[in-house]
Amino acid sequence: ASFDLGFADAGNKGFEGIAWDSRNERVLLGKERGPLCLFSLPFPGEDGAAGTLEPLSSGHLFLRDISSLTYDARTGHALVLSDESRLLLEIAANSVESALAAQAGGADRVELCANLGEGGTTPSFGSIAFARDRLRIPLHVLVRARAGVFTCSPAELEAMRRDVEACVRLGCDGVVIGLLDIAGHVDLAGCRVLIEAAGGLDVTFHRAFDVVADRAAAMERIIGLG
Repeated sequence: ASFDLGFADAGNKGFEGIAWDSRNERVLLGKERGPLCLFSLPFPGEDGAAGTLEPLSSGHLFLRDISSLTYDARTGHALVLSDESRLLLEIAANSVESALAAQAGGADRVELCANLGEGGTTPSFGSIAFARDRLRIPLHVLVRARAGVFTCSPAELEAMRRDVEACVRLGCDGVVIGLLDIAGHVDLAGCRVLIEAAGGLDVTFHRAFDVVADRAAAMERIIGLG
């Protein structure tokens, strides 16, 4: 990934390198006169004044994800290497307000749902759309027709399929699903309907796994779903 240095003629400004200062959480440019803080407003002058550090992002990449940086003088870009080994923090949010608070608090991803007190159900279309408009981090949406057991009727399956399709149209990053049959086994046919509707979205199997009849067999079935 890369982000623009913020000025057109970066290659002519005499910068010799770029580094990530993890202690002070800032990007530093190497220069003959010493390091300067990048992306300050106003941009540091020749006197080296630092100004105010602005938050940086490239897509869903934030400063805390950066493990190393290099400077490409030809393009005037900083090339970012993210730390893929870092654990992700996902927050289950019961409202748009909670989702935004999770983002502000440093969450890497939000699972948006409704009725958390009943185990979670699908949030409203408006909540999903508003959250997608406001969130800069990945948004996954719980798709569950109702509280209670994890079986579903044909009508409930069709409603969930349409909910998944709505998530695709709204630009969500993933959906969270989980269906069981009356014997407590993973409902392969029902899950496949929802996975097919999800297209290229990420799909996560939810807490229905906690009540399956045989966890080892359920894990193999889920793996088999892809």
